[in-house]
Amino acid sequence: MSVRATVALREEGAPDLLVEYADAVEELPIGPDAKRLRRNAARRLLDAHPDLESWMARPTPARLVDLHRSGAWCFLCWCFLEGYLRPDLDLLLAKTPGDLYLAWAERHDEDLGRLREVAERFSWCANWTKQLSAGLAMICLWSGRSIEELDDALFDEFLRALDDCPSATSAARSHNGARAYSLHQACYELGICQLTPRKNRPPAATLDETLLAIPQPDIRRVARRYLEVVASTLRPSTVLLRADSLIVLGEYLAAHHPDLKRLDQLERQHLEGFLVWNRGRPWRGWLARDKPVAASVSKHAVIDLRAFFEDLAIWGWAERPARQLLFASDVPRLERPLPRALPPDADRDLMAAVGELGDPFARSGLRILRGTGLRLGELLDLELDCLWDTTSRGTWVKVPLGKLGTERTVPLDRETLDAFDEWMGHRGRQRPVRHPRDGRLAEFLFMERGRRLSAYRLRHGLDDAVASAGLVGRGGAALRVTPHILRHTYATSLVTGGVASDASVIRLRDRGAAGPLESWVLASRCGVG
Repeated sequence: MSVRATVALREEGAPDLLVEYADAVEELPIGPDAKRLRRNAARRLLDAHPDLESWMARPTPARLVDLHRSGAWCFLCWCFLEGYLRPDLDLLLAKTPGDLYLAWAERHDEDLGRLREVAERFSWCANWTKQLSAGLAMICLWSGRSIEELDDALFDEFLRALDDCPSATSAARSHNGARAYSLHQACYELGICQLTPRKNRPPAATLDETLLAIPQPDIRRVARRYLEVVASTLRPSTVLLRADSLIVLGEYLAAHHPDLKRLDQLERQHLEGFLVWNRGRPWRGWLARDKPVAASVSKHAVIDLRAFFEDLAIWGWAERPARQLLFASDVPRLERPLPRALPPDADRDLMAAVGELGDPFARSGLRILRGTGLRLGELLDLELDCLWDTTSRGTWVKVPLGKLGTERTVPLDRETLDAFDEWMGHRGRQRPVRHPRDGRLAEFLFMERGRRLSAYRLRHGLDDAVASAGLVGRGGAALRVTPHILRHTYATSLVTGGVASDASVIRLRDRGAAGPLESWVLASRCGVG
């Protein structure tokens, strides 16, 4: 009966697309009535809209109505799979896909096998792997490409199209954006894409956009010119911090001295009021809250502004104030300028608790911090080739460029080296990623599931270890321990152990003296080798 129906379609001159679809329906493992319903649904849609390309350009709500009336979604899915039509993202998100993605998966099982291999290596759960399979089907159908033809630009285009979909809810955007991020990462691991995926975050504000927060146009103009000059010698992050200090001054002047519009109108009395206000001012920007800023933050603002006024005076700018306004005595003094080292018993109990942490990253990372005195950023920037084995001096770690822009080497004891080995065994194979500083491909030591690890898990693990060790501070509250305190504890242990009674070796390290002098001093005093 079905065969006769197909012949009848050909004899009556039905569209070739309908005839070919009827042939495909004949091969389906369904009953005769189901085959008849599918053919009739396709005929109804084609009778109403013979030009499907034009029909696909209609608004999504109108197409959904047509599909509901005709029941031709199965026919449309067949057109997508055969390449006769390309679905737009808005329709794919507005219409329940049914078996569309499953049918695509049957035709691309090898591609999905490669995706499952990456998912297994990254320990993605089975449900998320299934979600990614559907996401890959969506992106390939929408783009008309195979997995091998995907690239970095296409994923960026997909995210832009996702934002522009009128039918997509905020939940759909979030869910599909997460799927695209993981798929991009999987394609990078497979060597299909060349760039690691980026979080879908708004771009950072430019310097001009940042300085718009200064209410006074003349002061804003001088601030912009000044920051452009100092940017030739300062790091971008330092320039942004100095810009923030200038914004703080501009906001204070607008609130307390609204008639003051230019820098050459500033007097000492204006800055005296600012110093009092700055001491207890609330947090601003994305950290805004009704609490006074930390003493270190208010101190940094005064240091930046003092440098700003001194530079204007030295350079002889016409906009400079008539006389010196800020002095060294104006810089606030901190009660505790440096974190204190942990007492020996607290250090012992804390590190014992660290060794019992369930998170391998926190367990290894904190032990390495304590055993090397690295800064947190230096630890996260370590690469796979950071260890240096010597024949007579043991194993050393080469510290990358950090806060002072210098390199140094640090000797490792047995326990710290075991922490490196433990993490190496857990890390597994990871593809190199672009270094944020110079763009070269780098194999960072602390990577997991294809991504660089952040400081969050270290801080969280340290808090758990403090609680587990039962360390308490004043008032019985949990002792506040930061990763940087481990650095000071390491330095203190060197001094008390007789390695450097005057801490000269620590200063050598921080100045980047990683040559024979430091190596000889440390090796001889630590008994390395």
